[in-house]
Amino acid sequence: MRDEESRRKRTRCLACIAFGVIAQTIIIVLFVVIVMRVKTPKVRLESVGVTTLTASNSSLKASIDALVTVKNKNFGHYKFESAKATFSYKGTNIGEGTISKDKAKAKKTKKINVTVSLNSDKITASDISSGNVTLTAYAKLDGKVHLLNIIKKKKSSELNCTIHVDTKAKANTEAAATSPYPLMPSAPSYMRSDQEAAASAPPSAEELRHKKRMRCLLYVSIFAVFQVVVITVFALTVMKIKSPKFRVRTASITGFEVGSASNPSFNLEMDVQFGVKNTNFGHFEYEDGIVVFTYRDVRIGQTNVEEERVRARSTRKVDVSSVDLTSRGLPALLG
Repeated sequence: MRDEESRRKRTRCLACIAFGVIAQTIIIVLFVVIVMRVKTPKVRLESVGVTTLTASNSSLKASIDALVTVKNKNFGHYKFESAKATFSYKGTNIGEGTISKDKAKAKKTKKINVTVSLNSDKITASDISSGNVTLTAYAKLDGKVHLLNIIKKKKSSELNCTIHVDTKAKANTEAAATSPYPLMPSAPSYMRSDQEAAASAPPSAEELRHKKRMRCLLYVSIFAVFQVVVITVFALTVMKIKSPKFRVRTASITGFEVGSASNPSFNLEMDVQFGVKNTNFGHFEYEDGIVVFTYRDVRIGQTNVEEERVRARSTRKVDVSSVDLTSRGLPALLG
């Protein structure tokens, strides 16, 4: 019996450990799949504004301000190198601008202004006369996604869209193809004050290191809090031990005898069904027991309940037949 009980305890302990390992594995897998998964940032041409435009015969000269956006969906920042944004007409390069080296924060969109000068004398006369010159814009960003300042994953993003220049209006352009955002007018130019220039100055190396340390501590704190919450919920639900409930479910009388008025008494025989309800996440083992029936705090009968085991979160029914109850020994109370 002791060996069997020890074996059951070891099995229960191993089951709890296995459950904890599985729970931790699920948490780590979810963390890797959701947080640590590296996605390719998206580069889009959000808006284009024409500042100057001269078109005649087969020549086109223009200066445009383009707003390029870098959308980073990762949980770490995306640091990219400077790149060239080229504008071409029917495969011929007619102008280019520089996308400066920068960084897109985690789950943020970085906006970059690019100024491009267009100059070409190979525009077809039909396009000039129709007032619609179609250009193609292309750029490729190479950079790395930084996760927790530990993982660095190289990612490249490409911009490839079509621009329609209205040579008659000499004011607006339309971007199409891979640019799903609505067009916005370019911001007016103005001179920055000394305070604005100081505020827009790049941060120092010490500030960058401090931000990295704070971000790393933030990620570690979030993960630690998440683990504490999971363990607390596990302890309060799965590991919390509740007392099983023992109840009389049904009782059916099979025989009943009563005495006379001069000799009041009774003899009762019945079949009883007990219920042991276990609300724990582990099974409940109980030993042999005695159920006592009383009348006015005086014992009138009893029955035995044999040892058994109730499975986790279930109710075990125990049937006991021929329970005898008698009033012998109660003359004073019945009188």
